[in-house]
Amino acid sequence: MWTGKDGESESGNTGSLLVKEDRKGVVSKIDSMKGGTTVKKRRTCKTAAALLCAVSIMCGGLAVPVHAEGRFDPVFYAAMYPDVVSVLGTDAQTLLKHYQDYGRKEGRLPYEGAAAGEAVNGTEPLPALEQDSTVFDPAFYASAYPDVTATLGMDAQTLLKHYQEYGRKEGRKPCAEAAPGAEVNGMADTSVPAAVSESAGLVPLNRLANLSSLCKKATNEELAQAYDIAAQIITPYIGPDRQDQLMGIATELRSLFDSGMTYSMSAPHYNDPYGYFVLHTASCAGCARATGMCLNMLGIPYEHVNENEYQHQWTRVNLNGVYWVCDAFGLACGPEPAPYRHPFLS
Repeated sequence: MWTGKDGESESGNTGSLLVKEDRKGVVSKIDSMKGGTTVKKRRTCKTAAALLCAVSIMCGGLAVPVHAEGRFDPVFYAAMYPDVVSVLGTDAQTLLKHYQDYGRKEGRLPYEGAAAGEAVNGTEPLPALEQDSTVFDPAFYASAYPDVTATLGMDAQTLLKHYQEYGRKEGRKPCAEAAPGAEVNGMADTSVPAAVSESAGLVPLNRLANLSSLCKKATNEELAQAYDIAAQIITPYIGPDRQDQLMGIATELRSLFDSGMTYSMSAPHYNDPYGYFVLHTASCAGCARATGMCLNMLGIPYEHVNENEYQHQWTRVNLNGVYWVCDAFGLACGPEPAPYRHPFLS
C-alpha cells in the first residue's frame, strides 16, 4: 500500500514502477512490469491513505453504508483517521466505540459533514443489494473469455451453449452483472462486436463489449459525454502493447482522481463513468467502470471483480494467459497474486 510522507506517495512493492510525469501526452516514463506492480507518482496524494483504509474495511467484510445524518459512518471514520485503524482495525462496532469513548472528546468527525464531536445515533443502515442479471450476454462472454472465442468463434448461440454446458460449471460469468456460474434465462439483445484493430482507432460507444454494465443510471447522452472525455485521455495509448495500455490507463485515471475528485458512495452517478469523468465524484465501483470503459474503447476485454457487491471493486484483464489487476483506486496494476485476488487486499 501507499503511505504518505513529506508530500510523497510511495509503494512498498519491490516490482518495477510506473512513473507519471507529464500530463500533456503519453506517460513520460513506463518501466516494464514483470512482477506485481503499483502506480507511483511523486506528488502529494492526500486521498490515497484514506481510500485504502476504506478499501481495507470493504474487503474485511463490512457492508458499506450510505450516510444518514446523525449516524456514525465507519468507512468515513477509518478513512479520516488511519491512526485509529492502525491500532484497532476496521471493525465497524469497534470504530464506533472508539468514537464514543475517545474520538468525540478529541473533536473527531463521526461522518462526512458532521460537526466535530457531534453525537451520533448508532451506525448507518445498509442499502439494499442490487439484483444480479440472469440474462446471457454474448458480447460480454466473448469479450471476457477470448479462450472460448478462439476455439468456437463469435456466434451468440454457440457461446450460450458453451456457457450452459461448460462455462457455468467452470465458474464463468454469463453477463457483467451476474455471479460466476449463475443460471441464465434467455439471451440479451446484444451482438458480439467485431474485433477492432489498434490502427482503426477506438471502439465506438455503441459497440463497447461491457456497455450494459457501464451504463448503470447514466443516460445515453451522459455516457457519450463520459466517452468523449475518456477518448481524450486514452487516445495516446492507441498503439502500445497491452501491458503499457493498462499501466497508462491506471496512471491517467489515478491522476484524474488526485487532481481534485471526491470519493462518494451516495452522490449521483458515483458508480458509473459519467460520475468519474464528468461529475468528478466516484467510489471504487465508479473507478472500475471508468477503467472498464477505457479498456473496452481500446478493444481490451475485462471482468469487473466484485461488481454490485459491498467490497472493493476493480477490473481484471487477461494478458496472454496471465490475469492482471488494473485498479487506479487501489493503486495497483500488474499480475494478480491468485485468481480474483488483489495484490494489496487479503
